[in-house]
Amino acid sequence: MPQFRVSVDFGKEGVEQLEVNANNVGVALKQAYEITAKKKTNPVSVNVVRVIEESWEIRSPVMKA
Repeated sequence: MPQFRVSVDFGKEGVEQLEVNANNVGVALKQAYEITAKKKTNPVSVNVVRVIEESWEIRSPVMKA
C-alpha cells in the first residue's frame, strides 16, 4: 500500500505532519481534513506527498569453477 506524507500548515499555530498508508491521494487528503476538523481552524496550506522508497539490492558476482 502506498505511503503518503501529509503536512497541514496552520500559520502561527505551527505545522502538523503525519505519514499515512492509503490507497490513493484522496484518502490521504481526508486525513488532513480530519486534522483541521479537530482543531476547528482553517489551514494556510495542505500538502500531500507520496513517499517513494528506493531500496538497493546488493549482489556479488558468483564464480563458477
